[in-house]
Amino acid sequence: MNKILTTVAIIGLLAIHPLYACEDDVPCDKCAKSSEYSWNPSNEYVTSKLQRFYSLDDQITKAFSANDYDSAKGLVSEYLELADIYRCNWNYGNAIHDAYRFLGLISVRNGEIDEAAAYLVKAGKSTGSPQLDSFGPELDLANELLKLGKTEEVLIYLKDIASFWDMNDGLINKWVEEIENGGKPEINRLSFHQGFWTLLIFWISALWPIIVTVVFLFALRNKTQKKWLFGIAGIVSGYIAMSAVNWASTSMLTGIVNKLAQSGSETMLMFSIYALMSAGYIVPVIVVFAVSRIFVNKNV
Repeated sequence: MNKILTTVAIIGLLAIHPLYACEDDVPCDKCAKSSEYSWNPSNEYVTSKLQRFYSLDDQITKAFSANDYDSAKGLVSEYLELADIYRCNWNYGNAIHDAYRFLGLISVRNGEIDEAAAYLVKAGKSTGSPQLDSFGPELDLANELLKLGKTEEVLIYLKDIASFWDMNDGLINKWVEEIENGGKPEINRLSFHQGFWTLLIFWISALWPIIVTVVFLFALRNKTQKKWLFGIAGIVSGYIAMSAVNWASTSMLTGIVNKLAQSGSETMLMFSIYALMSAGYIVPVIVVFAVSRIFVNKNV
């Protein structure tokens, strides 16, 4: 009887084991959704260990920025250990890429260029993440190594990250082509193609509250009192509104990216990004319009 009970208990434990861990032989889609080992655990399942996993990237960044390379390397080692435990978590791809990226950057600072190039290749083996898939990885290590002549490793890295960085807008292909032709382009994920329309959009964005205020001043020129005061109030209010929207959008975007990544909907992701960008233009218009109501002469 005891043997039967023991056998049943072992079978039961084996059956529920994927609920508690995501080991290498357990596919991520078989991990329980109600545990700290799933893709995006709800707050009730976020343990202190998982919270530590989430926080290590910022701590490594601070240590590296302070030139405390020994502490940074120790934190990187911990980051990789936790990544092995939470390999099914949305942050896993970030951990793999950034851990090896920082090790590479430290190696560059120490003059160990070959070692840094090896770390770059390892960084490119990341499986991606909501952030990496959309905004792309930090490319400072690749950029430095390209300038140092590590062309082969940089090309391997760029072709690897192309597998997950879906929204690179053709930058990767452009860089690869230039490098293969003997060039050394500036590798920066915030790169954009200079041109008339790009510059026009940039200046419209920068001057948007001023443009909106001038338009309202012109449209209401026969009804507005104290035009100069309205001009100042409209411009200041417009910039405050635009800054507030941009701050809120930045805070919201990571959460939106994480949630939409679970559904794999790139269309909805792009729609959300454009909606937040549009809010940065629409809200200042509403605010300046509200300010204009204060200065309009109701009797005209």
